[in-house]
Amino acid sequence: MKKISLLFVSVIIFTGLVILQTAANAATDDPIDKDAGVKTYYDNSKIFISSKVKIELTEVDNVEPDAIFYKINDGEEQKYSAPFSIAEEGMQIITYYSVDKMGNKSFAKVLSFVIDNTPPEVSLNTIAPFVKTEDKIYASEFFNYQYVVKAKDTSSGIGFISYSVGNEADAVQKQYTEPFFLSSTTAPKINIFGEDRVGNSVSQYTRNVYDENGNLLETSTEDIAITIDNTPPEVTITPDKEFFVKDEKQIANRDFKFTVAATDAESGVKAIYYRVDDEENFMLYIGQDISFSTNGDHRIEAMAIDKVGNVSASKTLEFFTDTRTSTVNIKLVE
Repeated sequence: MKKISLLFVSVIIFTGLVILQTAANAATDDPIDKDAGVKTYYDNSKIFISSKVKIELTEVDNVEPDAIFYKINDGEEQKYSAPFSIAEEGMQIITYYSVDKMGNKSFAKVLSFVIDNTPPEVSLNTIAPFVKTEDKIYASEFFNYQYVVKAKDTSSGIGFISYSVGNEADAVQKQYTEPFFLSSTTAPKINIFGEDRVGNSVSQYTRNVYDENGNLLETSTEDIAITIDNTPPEVTITPDKEFFVKDEKQIANRDFKFTVAATDAESGVKAIYYRVDDEENFMLYIGQDISFSTNGDHRIEAMAIDKVGNVSASKTLEFFTDTRTSTVNIKLVE
C-alpha cells in the first residue's frame, strides 16, 4: 500500500471499514486498499463508497491515547466510540482529531467521499417483428430476436453488466459488451445482472419490447409475455350468388361477383393475395369484386399471410362462366 507522510494523521479503507488513524508524527496510507476487496472507487478526484462500508477511527500516540472526536459535514462534534456508517447519499465530509492523556490535541483532518447507495438503471430492449393485437404481443417461431442492454449510473459508474439465457438456476452468465441476437422457436428468457463500482446490485430492470420499426409495444419491470403464433390464416372465396350445378360442375354467369376474405384469430391478417385463371403471379387483394366476362372455365386462387409471417395454404375455386345467350329454334310440325 502507498503511504504519504502527513502530520499526525493516516487514512486507510479496507475490509469494509474506512479506518482513520490519528497519531503524532504518523504516516498516512492511501484511503483505498486495492487488495482488500472492498467495493470502493476512486476516480482521481473523488472517493465513492456505499453505506455498507463502515468508518473506524483509531488513535496511535507516543504516550497514551485518550479520545477521538469527529463531526460529519456541519453536524455536531461527537466523541468516537465505535465504527459507524453514513446513510445519506451524496458528498460527505468527516472532520476528526484526537486528544491524548497529556491533553495534546492533534491537528484536525478532513476526509471527503461520496456515498452511493443507488444501483444502476438498466433496461433490456427486445427487438423483433413483433405484433401487438389487443393486449397480446405475438411472435413467429422463426423470429431472430435482437437484445440491447442499456445501463447508466450517475454516481460511481457502471461496474459490470452481464446476462444469461434461460432459467436463472443453471444459466451461464456472459459479460454484456454489445447487442446480441438469438433465434428460437419460443421467446427466450433473458436475465440481467449488474453492479455499480461500489457494489450496488441491480435488483430490477425495465423490459421494453419494440417492433422492427422501433415502435415501443410494452414496457414493464416484470417479464413481458410473448405469444408464439404458428397458425396461418384461413382463406375463403365467396360468390355473391348461388352456383347452378350441372353434371357436378359449378356454373355462374357474367353477373357473378366474387370476394376473397381471410381470418386469423391470433396476430391478425396482414395481407391477402389472389390470381385468376392462368396468371403466374399473385396480386394484392384490396377488397374489390372479381368478375368474369368471358365464356368458359375459370379459376380463382387465393392465399393470405398473417402479421408474424405465417402463410396460409392456397384456396382455389373453380367454376364455369356461361356468357352465351340461349338459341331458340323454331320449326313447323304436323
